[in-house]
Amino acid sequence: MQNNLAKNCVIYTCVIDNYDKTFPAVRATPGIDFILFSNTSVQVVGWKTIRIDSSRFESATLANRYYKFFAHEVLDDYTYSMYIDGNIRVLTDLSYLFSLFSESGCTLGLLKHPYRKTLPEEIARCKELGVLDDNDAADCQLEDYKSQGFKDDLGLTENNVIFRNHSSDILSTSMETWWNELQMKTNRDQLSLGYVRWKHNLSVLVFEWNARQENPYLYLYPHTKGSILNEIKVSVKARRFDSLPHKVIYRLWQWLKKCKI
Repeated sequence: MQNNLAKNCVIYTCVIDNYDKTFPAVRATPGIDFILFSNTSVQVVGWKTIRIDSSRFESATLANRYYKFFAHEVLDDYTYSMYIDGNIRVLTDLSYLFSLFSESGCTLGLLKHPYRKTLPEEIARCKELGVLDDNDAADCQLEDYKSQGFKDDLGLTENNVIFRNHSSDILSTSMETWWNELQMKTNRDQLSLGYVRWKHNLSVLVFEWNARQENPYLYLYPHTKGSILNEIKVSVKARRFDSLPHKVIYRLWQWLKKCKI
């Protein structure tokens, strides 16, 4: 990556109330800043922590989503940003991905959903998992989108990783729409981004790989959710990439699971 591009790029995440544990990148990306927004004083090697006031939001989820949606406002010194969920570890130099995204000229860069293609499929799965505040509201949301002409033919993306071109003329308006949809309809931002893409005719670079599946760039691990046991499990899984003891423990753990001991 050229130095003039790197200095205009940022990788960031947002973790509220220690919901996730953040780890250093296994391999840093030269010239690119790593920024962690948090309402705690957590410090992570390689990341610059910016302390935020989450109390001005109605919930921890909304606080997280605000920083997830509005990179062009909270990080306006940069031209390109890459948001990653708090439970994703960077494995390698991501210069290549930033180069691909910048060369595309697109407003957003997203990862293809690994399991589902349509909004009805995603709603059905959310109902199965019990992650919706209101199941009926999700059905109404889909009907509302259909009534406006939304065809749901863009393909589903998973929004735990988002590239943004801050210089795009339509970025601010489209993110405001996404924010409004999140507050007025269901609590799952996954259900509204496709509609936002369609409504604003957003140009999107869709990467064919996903953080949930094996790839050379990112590793997704479970949320810690404040549990000591979960935190130990997360540390073993995430640290195995750069720590021999963790790697050995992880392999032993997988062997025991396979043997059902």
